[in-house]
Amino acid sequence: MRGFQFTLDKLLRLREAEKKQQQLKTAKAYTIVEQRTEQVANLGTKRAEALRMKDEPSVVSMQLNYRHRQYLTCVLKNAQDQLHQAKEEHARQQEYLREATKDYKVLVLLRDRQKDMHRRAMQRREQQMLDEFASFARVRQERG
Repeated sequence: MRGFQFTLDKLLRLREAEKKQQQLKTAKAYTIVEQRTEQVANLGTKRAEALRMKDEPSVVSMQLNYRHRQYLTCVLKNAQDQLHQAKEEHARQQEYLREATKDYKVLVLLRDRQKDMHRRAMQRREQQMLDEFASFARVRQERG
């Protein structure tokens, strides 16, 4: 009897590799989101510290602090924009991962169904062979 061989095995391996690659891309996108979130938090802290220091005794210090706060506000805005973009990219990568996982699972289900059908077909053949042997034995017994 012939063993089970899935006809779409190469495609299944390809889908599995695509799924793993997409998992890596999604993880990388998540790491970038985490880095951007931390950067925004740090900049927000620095800006809050600069705002607390606006009551400086000298005019020069006040001007420098004002410019520093403007700079931090600008950098913070850019960092927030980058965070937003990173979150969008992460969401896109998650969607691609869902699709890749779905494609892979469909093929796994198909393989499992074919494997089950193959197993049942082998059981039927085995039963047919056993029935034939029993028939031959009964015929021999009747002939004596």
